[in-house]
Amino acid sequence: MSHSRARPFPQVRNEFYKDTQGVLLVYDVGSKESFDSLDSWLAEMKQELGPHGNMENVVFVVCANKVDSGKLRSVDESEGRLWAESRGFLYFETSAQTGEGIAEMFQVG
Repeated sequence: MSHSRARPFPQVRNEFYKDTQGVLLVYDVGSKESFDSLDSWLAEMKQELGPHGNMENVVFVVCANKVDSGKLRSVDESEGRLWAESRGFLYFETSAQTGEGIAEMFQVG
């Protein structure tokens, strides 16, 4: 999902929350804004699941993407890992461009 503040198509997006079994939260390590938006995506999911929504059975994975990028990191590994692990989520550093960490992330089991 986009980290855009506009958050297009909420009615369509919200239909997918009901039977969620896994969530992949992706942020760009070079963008503090994308990292900071993880909290609002999580809050939206909790709101859509409602008071009876069971998030205990949902597997959450935080994906720190673009680790191959030559630009400076705005979010270091320790900050991303702390955010994920403090919530009981899995954490992976990845590069969609080089494939680094992708296979490991999807072999969680």
